[in-house]
Amino acid sequence: MIGPTGTQTSRGLPSTVSTKTRSRWLPAVPSNPRLRRTQTARSPLSRQPLGSCGWVVLAVLATLMIARCSATSAPQRAAGSARHPLDLLSARKGKLGWAGLFLGHSRARIEKLLARPLAVEQSEAPVCGQWGSRVEVAGREIRLQWSDQSSDAELQSIHVPFRSSEVESPAALARRAIAHVPGLSAPPGSDEPSVDHLALGLRGGSSLLLKPAEPDRCFFVSYEACLD
Repeated sequence: MIGPTGTQTSRGLPSTVSTKTRSRWLPAVPSNPRLRRTQTARSPLSRQPLGSCGWVVLAVLATLMIARCSATSAPQRAAGSARHPLDLLSARKGKLGWAGLFLGHSRARIEKLLARPLAVEQSEAPVCGQWGSRVEVAGREIRLQWSDQSSDAELQSIHVPFRSSEVESPAALARRAIAHVPGLSAPPGSDEPSVDHLALGLRGGSSLLLKPAEPDRCFFVSYEACLD
């Protein structure tokens, strides 16, 4: 554009305006060519603020991640660092449990913990309760026995098999169990070599029956009255 004095102006600015003043209106151009290329290469999306839809998507993803973590069942969490099945023993309110499943829990509650339904059939060799379910927990198939067939039926027995590499003497297994549940007590004479099975009691009526010898090679978490 040609100014009133006949001299060319920049973007309509009079030529009499100083360079310092003109810079207030004109965009700054980086003198460094590398910096100019960097600014040109930036994606416009990187400078866009996250819209309402973006925040909704992030919120949904966060909710799904939290739900997935929460859905991890107690037996799965308990089995995370276990090396031996007796390491999953615990007690709560005077009742023994294994891998987060406790005596006295209803079948509906245990199904929720396991995140799966349980088929119930008549037990072939009941320890306590005439009805049972087979389910895989902590990498091994266990048997659960119930007081009846209803969803409110109470868990009365847990049968857990030993693998051959896990078999020890009843006395050694008892020491391992007591290390996890200090309230368990062994009867007198449990250290004798002739003992092939051992029952440990917990104040409140729960009991742990260790049967590492063939053909059983397992242990039972149940009530003392059922294991007599």
